[in-house]
Amino acid sequence: MKALITGGAGFIGSHICDRFAAEGYDVHVVDNLYSGKLENLDPAWEFHEVDVSTPELAKVFAAVKPELVVHAAAQIRARSTDYLLDTRYNIIGSINVFTLAAEYGAKRVVNFSSGGVVYGEPTRLPCDESHPLAPPNSYGISKLTAERYLELISQTSELEYATIRPANIYGPRQSADGEAGVCSIFAGKMLDGEIPVIYGRGDHTRDYLFVSDLVDAVWRMATDDKAAGKTYNVGTGIQTDVLTVQGELARITGYSGLVQHGPEPEEISHSALDYSLIKNELGWQPHYDLGEGLGKLVDWIKSGNAR
Repeated sequence: MKALITGGAGFIGSHICDRFAAEGYDVHVVDNLYSGKLENLDPAWEFHEVDVSTPELAKVFAAVKPELVVHAAAQIRARSTDYLLDTRYNIIGSINVFTLAAEYGAKRVVNFSSGGVVYGEPTRLPCDESHPLAPPNSYGISKLTAERYLELISQTSELEYATIRPANIYGPRQSADGEAGVCSIFAGKMLDGEIPVIYGRGDHTRDYLFVSDLVDAVWRMATDDKAAGKTYNVGTGIQTDVLTVQGELARITGYSGLVQHGPEPEEISHSALDYSLIKNELGWQPHYDLGEGLGKLVDWIKSGNAR
């Protein structure tokens, strides 16, 4: 079977490619390399350097005709105020992927949404899938809009879908020079002897999920008939504050230097996801605790970012 992974050269996407290749799928990767990296790819995979928001994507679908599509490509900077950029990649790009998947006979699309921003500031924690949807920014609005378009396209075609709302993902291949991964940023700075910056008091909490656990959820959502038409939270249900992450990484790396505090971040204060639905329906649950996962991230950085 053929699987097409958009954003497959990225941190998360490349791990998804690894799993599907190991399961015997013929893996095709679509990525514009805006944030993805060629070194994340196995040469055995078919790589298509294409932007999902462009007409060129149709040529890929026409040539590949994948049975399965995992749509992980996105503008991922949650603090972005570039509304047109969010719209281009997260809405127009997603619609392009979904409509082409339906047109060229894909059986199912697994769509990446957001497990924190679509809910806004929580009224209860951990959030389950019935929590009110109140995205506070352009990124969250764009991800929720893509969810709605996928539901609509599924209703007017034979395309099945499953939408994943993931927690904060961390692990090997996560960039240490961007805004999207506090774990890799802190780890990189500590290993280099640089001072990590904690924004605010460090009491903001997030639900941190190791990338291998996420990939297992994606696999189940792609292959289990019970997942068709469903939206699942995928996280640990545990709130962890930034100071705890910093402390755990200091222990693992042996860092004993200073910590700098920056201004209070303009973002959701607390987040954690109730994963009871995917556990009960698909048998998924996380296996890596934070210390174990951070240890694997640090080992990867120390190895020189080997694949």
